Amino acid sequence: MLSLRIIGVVCLIRGIPELVKLLANLAWRYQGPYLWSGIISAIVFLIIGGYLILGGRRLAKFAFRERTKTPSSDNAGR
Repeated sequence: MLSLRIIGVVCLIRGIPELVKLLANLAWRYQGPYLWSGIISAIVFLIIGGYLILGGRRLAKFAFRERTKTPSSDNAGR
């Protein structure tokens, strides 16, 4: 779980400055072709980072799931 939170912090560290830079460009009326896609990308980084910092329970359950024993595998050695 700690590793997911660290990845969340990295996403926030990348997303916040990028979003601020792009919003400043938008305020100065500089609208290059990369501007809107960059804003969307930065927002996605912030959402993912926030989700992972708050725990990311579904992702953790998927990534760190335990193998379940099947009844046939318990009796295989007997």
